[in-house]
Amino acid sequence: MNRWALAIILAYVAAFGVPKPVQPVVPVPSISTPSSTMRQAVADVTAAMKSASQADRSLFADVWVKAGKGLDGEAEMQLVPDTRVLRDYARTAAIVGWKRIGGASGRYAGLDTACNSAFASVIGLDIKPVDAKLRDQFGELCEALAWAALQR
Repeated sequence: MNRWALAIILAYVAAFGVPKPVQPVVPVPSISTPSSTMRQAVADVTAAMKSASQADRSLFADVWVKAGKGLDGEAEMQLVPDTRVLRDYARTAAIVGWKRIGGASGRYAGLDTACNSAFASVIGLDIKPVDAKLRDQFGELCEALAWAALQR
């Protein structure tokens, strides 16, 4: 009996090939065009995502839209007191959403460097308290990263 089952499976694979895993369908978020300053900050991200599939573009954009919205109303809770914690928050969002769920780690050359450069240019490298202005800049940057991914 096992030989017959194996023969049927092999015949199927010979006739139709090995089935490919289906990528999750991620809806494309609606994102407005960022300011020229933000577009300049994420220009390298746009270039790194040029060869990305539509599914990867949508997933990347969705991760950053949600990361930006994750800090809405955070001022009262003080969960993100300084830029060191803010960078950890962004890194965790990227690792969980993009690399683990999307499985896209290392797929696009220069993307990690481009994202880090965008954060450095907008948020800076100094450790400083996160105030309302910095939270707004982080939200704008996340929207700009999402926008960059959706550009062709």
